[in-house]
Amino acid sequence: MTKPLKLVYTENGFDTGKFLIDENTTDYSPADLMLMSIASCSAIVFRKILRKKRLDFTDLWIDATMERIPEEENRIHAIHLHFKITGHELDPKILEKALKLTPKYCSMIRSVENSIIVDESLEIMP
Repeated sequence: MTKPLKLVYTENGFDTGKFLIDENTTDYSPADLMLMSIASCSAIVFRKILRKKRLDFTDLWIDATMERIPEEENRIHAIHLHFKITGHELDPKILEKALKLTPKYCSMIRSVENSIIVDESLEIMP
């Protein structure tokens, strides 16, 4: 069982105790949180795979974007995760294999796999 999340209504949005959630007036909308959830889950899984393969990376970050369908109440249609990585003598083939495994082990992607397209790309940075 996971730790419960408590959302308290305020006139500024729903307060989580750490940040406010609202579609217009706060830092994070529910769609932003969905994007963050999928991106962070993918990043954690990818990092675990890289560590198991003993790849020497120094930095890892993701540029995450989403496409929405205005005609369907702004439903999220697709999420794009662009992984960027730095490190010493990184093998692109090994990184691509690791990235292909990521959706299989990311519970957030698995939870939306039949309703939201999630694709990943990878860039090795200098």
